[in-house]
Amino acid sequence: MAETAPARSEVEFEDSNGKTRGLRYDFNALVEVEDKLGGKPFGQIAAELGAGMISFRDVRVLFMVGLNCYANEHDNKKLIVKVEQSGRVLQGIGVRKGIQFLNDAIKYAFPDVEEDADEDGEGETEGK
Repeated sequence: MAETAPARSEVEFEDSNGKTRGLRYDFNALVEVEDKLGGKPFGQIAAELGAGMISFRDVRVLFMVGLNCYANEHDNKKLIVKVEQSGRVLQGIGVRKGIQFLNDAIKYAFPDVEEDADEDGEGETEGK
């Protein structure tokens, strides 16, 4: 089962070699996913993933970007992977489990806006 840290917007897991890895999606990672998938909007990618109608090619790219964003956030350059390596990590933990980790990590990338709402129902902004 995945250990999650929603406050940091990531999902951690142990790969088939016993290394702790994770998936994380900050804004730059989301833009990178769009770029690597030919400019497809991230909302469409997330909808395809949620509906189970996403290609394995797209899953592998999502996994690579999430792995690398996590590695950069934790300043661990040894965990940076290329797309083919991300496929091996994904296969090692199991595709179904990996897709569940993707779904969780993407959900954490979009925290519930209502949690930040003030009493007037408006989100908090700087300088308020």
